[in-house]
Amino acid sequence: MENMGNMKQSFFDAGNMTDDDWHHLKGHYTAQWGEEAMRDFVGGDPDNRQQWQSKMAGFTTFGLFDGSRMVGSTNITMEGDDAVFAGSLIEDAYKGKGFSALLYDVRLKHLKETGFDGRIITHIMEANEPSTRAARRHGFEPVARQPVSGEGWSGVRVTHALIR
Repeated sequence: MENMGNMKQSFFDAGNMTDDDWHHLKGHYTAQWGEEAMRDFVGGDPDNRQQWQSKMAGFTTFGLFDGSRMVGSTNITMEGDDAVFAGSLIEDAYKGKGFSALLYDVRLKHLKETGFDGRIITHIMEANEPSTRAARRHGFEPVARQPVSGEGWSGVRVTHALIR
């Protein structure tokens, strides 16, 4: 865990969470998305840890903590040979304070420490301008666009790749 004043970072295998990891992540996601969205996310009961672990298998999750409370999170997963930066969430009160940069930095550091030297990508909805700016600041450039939709929503997902 890296100490940044009162802020701390940690990471865990989201497919094999400890009780503390699960409670932190469940509380953080539910606070950000709401109970109904969590039911959709896990495909059933948001209090069922096995459903969470099944949904999150293959993800390495990084948490940003203010004291003992998770206030930000992000993930790395794989799509074929590509490492994918996915699912970043920062509580509103912590946005605009540079914490997005910490979440990018910890993922890049983790991949370097594990010896990964393949392509790194992230998928961002075109309308999400703050996430697009953060990706661009860290060397990611758009490489593909794809229309996507779900129940009651649609948009364009832009894939960005890290240009080294």
